[in-house]
Amino acid sequence: MKHTLTTLLLILTGLPLTGQEPLFTHRALEKSYEQLRPETILEDEQGFLWIGGSAGLFRYDGLQYEPFRMPDSLCNNEVTAIFEEEGGRLWVGYADGRIFREHAGLQFRLWEPEEGLPAVPITGIRQSRSGQVWIATYGEGLYSYHNNRMYNINTDDGLPGDDLYTLEIDGRGQAWVGTDGGVSICSMKGQKKYLQHLTRADGLPDEIVRAIIPAEAGKFWIGTYGAGVTLYDPARKEFQPLNSQWPYRPVNALLYIKGKELWIGTEGDGLLRWDIHSGRIQALQQKPLEDGKISALHLDSEGNLWVLHRSEGIFMANRRFELVEARLPDIQAVLETKNGQVFVGTQHGLYRYQPQQGEYQRIKPE
Repeated sequence: MKHTLTTLLLILTGLPLTGQEPLFTHRALEKSYEQLRPETILEDEQGFLWIGGSAGLFRYDGLQYEPFRMPDSLCNNEVTAIFEEEGGRLWVGYADGRIFREHAGLQFRLWEPEEGLPAVPITGIRQSRSGQVWIATYGEGLYSYHNNRMYNINTDDGLPGDDLYTLEIDGRGQAWVGTDGGVSICSMKGQKKYLQHLTRADGLPDEIVRAIIPAEAGKFWIGTYGAGVTLYDPARKEFQPLNSQWPYRPVNALLYIKGKELWIGTEGDGLLRWDIHSGRIQALQQKPLEDGKISALHLDSEGNLWVLHRSEGIFMANRRFELVEARLPDIQAVLETKNGQVFVGTQHGLYRYQPQQGEYQRIKPE
């Protein structure tokens, strides 16, 4: 088979090299939903993917998308958050503050707590091991639901701002939220509220925090608006930025693959990958993921990487394969040796691939 631009290589080591990229394919919805702006993704206990966005809620079984539209009289059907509680029940948050919960037979009902629901977008839903449910909003701060009551934590309680971008729970059941004023760590005992803050004064490189995800040993990866990504160690109270200068646009989403790499979704520069071994950041070169706004990232139970692009839709890559752009004519054979060297045979000669330079060195006949 003749390959003029690219060849697909199976990477035996599983470690990314310069110039190698997962091969992403578009997982389009049917035409009636193709204008969906995807915002959030979740994999449930049964392995189904749930994707939410401007056109509603969808379940993907690997072959087709099944829509779940709520009554227009009850919500605006713009999904902004999805969460699965212990036991498998889904919670779905919407841009108008409505929250639906799953009941038997994939039936969703509007959740109606006695204190009422927010009137602003839901940006995150999480649950601690004790069963306490945390709800982040963009406009009304943070809510805690426990003992069948809703409690609100906002600027009156010391929260730096009521616009929350992201929500994560630590091992102690505390809620970590990203705001325009840094990271706030919130907890409640009974009706008493406790808040801690991480700001520039503590070493946070930028106080506008857009993404927070767990790392090893109780640490957290933190994505910011103007200073990229930093790793925070609560035990040592130390921040470790990926690099001193961040040349890319704001961080929207993070995905950490333990011991290998960190994937970074940006607000205009597409998808980035940071290799934990080399310490290099690589900007993806595949269209359309090389630019535009990435809203969410997910690694499924089979090791596939999912990317939600706000204007171009849903993409998936099998992480066992990498794409190497060759730009060699008439490729006929590819060989990876036991020591990791890659040789490419063409009608015009034999080449050795130099991964660090992303170049092909011709081997002379003699």
